[in-house]
Amino acid sequence: MTRKLSRTLGAVFGWLWLPAAALHLDCQGPSIQVIGGDMGGGTPSDLTGAAQEAYFRVGHFLVGPGPFDICVKGPGDADFRGPLVRQQTQRPGGVSYANVSAYVTVAPTSYSVRAVPGSAVDCKTSIGGLPDLGVPPLSLGRHYTVVASGVTSRLSSIKFSLIEDDLSTQGGQARLRFINGAADLPSADLGFGSGAQYVPQLTGASYGNIGQASGQVYLTTTPLMNATIAVRQGGINMDALVIANKANIEVGTVATAVITGVPGDPFTPLSLVLCNDSAPAANGLASCTELP
Repeated sequence: MTRKLSRTLGAVFGWLWLPAAALHLDCQGPSIQVIGGDMGGGTPSDLTGAAQEAYFRVGHFLVGPGPFDICVKGPGDADFRGPLVRQQTQRPGGVSYANVSAYVTVAPTSYSVRAVPGSAVDCKTSIGGLPDLGVPPLSLGRHYTVVASGVTSRLSSIKFSLIEDDLSTQGGQARLRFINGAADLPSADLGFGSGAQYVPQLTGASYGNIGQASGQVYLTTTPLMNATIAVRQGGINMDALVIANKANIEVGTVATAVITGVPGDPFTPLSLVLCNDSAPAANGLASCTELP
């Protein structure tokens, strides 16, 4: 209850920082960082015959502001369309911190994206005057996650990353990837176990980016049941966050783990958001759990 109340108050004060953030981002040339994937906008050979759409969802790991939704404007659009989460998933109120929206569908092309308050019913006003962000062409049939991360009181920490999702499953196994959404961790590693029993699995995730396991962005592993996992800052032999006996990844599923928050902060401390990307969305949100 204390954390929820504190986050509510933090969201109120977070709005006060956003106009300054808007000015800062505008000066820097707003853009979305593209992480891997096929961004050519064509038809990938393995998706011939796929639905004539692209799919993306939004992850809110930005410490400070309250819930938000998104609107898009394509090359042939006269104005912005949306808010998409509200319109396509029937979810009022947008996406709150440490949550990920359900996938929304759009035509496979480039877009300008506008973040609007979660309470918005149209696209007229962006959050705190934040500038619109440019997204390169999305590919036919592909799935993407837009990760918003950083701390609004530290403007230079704000990042928007576009990451392609691979939802293919492997029988008898589970697949896991790791995203570093914690601005205070310049690099992060995720491992199984903790302390002396820690074994790194997905490593080298720079802030706003993804870790790798033997050069692959997804780790294929046996299913996890009440497992202990830990996150360490790259190059430091000490656990930054331990999730003891709480991590569950079912057989035949794909999962995403995102570290977010601020180390030592009493209201928004480091936490790990674990999403079952294979589970159906509910109430407009992906199946995610914030740990601990």
